[in-house]
Amino acid sequence: MPAIWGFIDKYPEVQVKVVVETDIRDMVAKGIDIAFQIGFAHNTSLKMRRLLPVHFALFASADYIEKHGLPTSLEDLHEHRALMMLAPDGSIIPWHIEQKEVFCPKNIALSTNSADLLMKSILSSRGIGSFANILIQKEVESGQVIQLFPEQLYWMDYFSVVHADTNIVHPKVRAFVDYIVCYVDTYISQKQVGV
Repeated sequence: MPAIWGFIDKYPEVQVKVVVETDIRDMVAKGIDIAFQIGFAHNTSLKMRRLLPVHFALFASADYIEKHGLPTSLEDLHEHRALMMLAPDGSIIPWHIEQKEVFCPKNIALSTNSADLLMKSILSSRGIGSFANILIQKEVESGQVIQLFPEQLYWMDYFSVVHADTNIVHPKVRAFVDYIVCYVDTYISQKQVGV
């Protein structure tokens, strides 16, 4: 993530350690100062700062659609290979359609707690998966990946930065949160003017 390297360049005296975790509920006990997340792990010991909205939609590679056909209804999805995300408790996260309707396909080829593995599986034509639009936007714009049912509204949540909710925030934590907020605000402004 360019933002992390930008922070390191600006504050070279701060040592940054990046750990990839899917469950941040016990981040304070694990000695983690800051986490990024989509959604919010309900924990009163954490303070959250929303950075930007993230919309989820169903995606498949153009090659997958060419080989297996384009589903034209939600029922058609049962005939396709589904790539599913797992919640921190290990349960499968169903697809949310129209912000409320929950859809769990019958033919689950893969379930994982790794967004990276899910995206790579979509890109390698392994099936259809629900994914954050902001993380797969370049592939959609290039035509490598197709959004299914673009007229449908899917689940929306927020990409946030989270840290311990304490009376005194450590200066390095405050500096990082402020830097990330500024970075994301600049990113959003540039996207709105087409830079």
